[in-house]
Amino acid sequence: MTAAQRPSPDARARAVIVRNPRARRAVATAELRAAARVIERAGWAVTIVDTERAGHAAELARAAVADGADVVVACGGDGTVNEVINGIAGSAAALAVVPTGTANVWAREAFVSRDPRCALALIAHGRRVRVDLGELAIGDGAPRRFLLMCGAGIDAAVVRAVEARPRLKRALGRGAFVIAGAACAARLRATPATVARDGVTERHSLVLAVAGNTRLYGGVVQLAHAARIDDGLLDLVTFSTRAPERALLARRLRHVALLAAAARGGLAGRTVRGVDYRRAEAIVITPTGPLAVQADGEFVGTASPDAPLRLRALPGALTVVIAARANPLLGEL
Repeated sequence: MTAAQRPSPDARARAVIVRNPRARRAVATAELRAAARVIERAGWAVTIVDTERAGHAAELARAAVADGADVVVACGGDGTVNEVINGIAGSAAALAVVPTGTANVWAREAFVSRDPRCALALIAHGRRVRVDLGELAIGDGAPRRFLLMCGAGIDAAVVRAVEARPRLKRALGRGAFVIAGAACAARLRATPATVARDGVTERHSLVLAVAGNTRLYGGVVQLAHAARIDDGLLDLVTFSTRAPERALLARRLRHVALLAAAARGGLAGRTVRGVDYRRAEAIVITPTGPLAVQADGEFVGTASPDAPLRLRALPGALTVVIAARANPLLGEL
């Protein structure tokens, strides 16, 4: 345990675990309490609180910070993690995770075990690093932070469809996204949009735009394969088409082929027609029609001509607890 992680002689360090009881494969409170003994023996005081509704994890995390928590633990899926970071970003409190959701993308990026005991042990024996966050706003709406990625287009439409059927998601996990993805692909149409990044404006016929703060997309492939989480930039990957409007079938087949190549990991480091990879501090996507938006796997709204999607990097906005091993997100090979 480093000096920064060791409780002072006159005060115990405090960890608050925000548990989502509705997460897929949720950890029971008794099991979580037993797992927490590993850090209690290292001098930590541990409190467990449960979420009761959407958005509650952010409120609980914010309250934990106000009460002096040193670490706030998101016990749930990536949606729970997203809510917690929106409650603690910019504070001195660190994020730790106990992954219990469907994809658990951040846990994979941070090399955090699914075993609650091993995950919590990192609070005492892992390392803490300061990392960037992304921030999005749709039109004049309130900003929302994301740790992983923000997607606009077909992936957000799929997320919206899955969220409309929560029982299917709990029953099938990733299978629910496959079913929804097939349905969305069948009626897929690109959306003309302007994409402005750090003062450079381009026109696209967007199928999908992903602004990555991290690399692993959906827990499956490294879509933003060169992203770093400490460089003050977002890695923007756009999937677009230049096929003429009359070639509807050909265009849709091209869209599906691009997305299938991405799902196989076939785009990393390659030049592929219809796919652009850029880095930027700030991005504005203005579509000519409705464009669904998701962040960290949660549907957040719809951009439009009058309400563009605004994205920016927030350098060093969050402290995270990660495994002690080398991590490519930090430029460590």
